[in-house]
Amino acid sequence: MIRLATKEDMQELLRMSKSFFDASGYSELTTFDAKDSETTLSNLINSGWLLTDGKHSMLGFVVFPMFMNSKTTIAQELFWWVDEEARKTGAGIKILKQTEKLAKEHGAEALMMLSLSDLNGKKIGKLYESLGYKQKEQTYMRVL
Repeated sequence: MIRLATKEDMQELLRMSKSFFDASGYSELTTFDAKDSETTLSNLINSGWLLTDGKHSMLGFVVFPMFMNSKTTIAQELFWWVDEEARKTGAGIKILKQTEKLAKEHGAEALMMLSLSDLNGKKIGKLYESLGYKQKEQTYMRVL
C-alpha cells in the first residue's frame, strides 16, 4: 500500500536512498552522506512530500511556484526508487500515480519527472510517455 512516509520508515528510506545513490552515477561527484539524507527525508516527511510502500519503493518531490509565473505551481520529483525485486510488478506506477494525486492536492498544476541515464533513462522516458508525460528538458552534468 502506497502511503505518506513517516519517521518510522527512516531505516528503509535510508537503505533505498543509498541504493538509489549507488545506481545513479552520482558517485562521480560525491559520496553518500546518511546524515544529510536523513535530514532531507525528514523535511520531506514533515512537508507531506514523500511517499513509500514501506519496503520497496519511495518517491520524494517538492512543490513550488514556477519562477517565470508565480501563479503557476509545479511539483518536481527529487528521487524515485523501486527496488530491483519490485520492478515490473506495477509498484513504480502505483507510487507515481499516488504522487500525481498528492501533488495535485498540494496545488501543483504539473509534475516534472526525471530519468537518470545510468538508470535505464531511455526505458523510463518511454514509460513516462506512455503515461502522458512529454519530454521538455534534458540534463547534463560535468564534474568541475
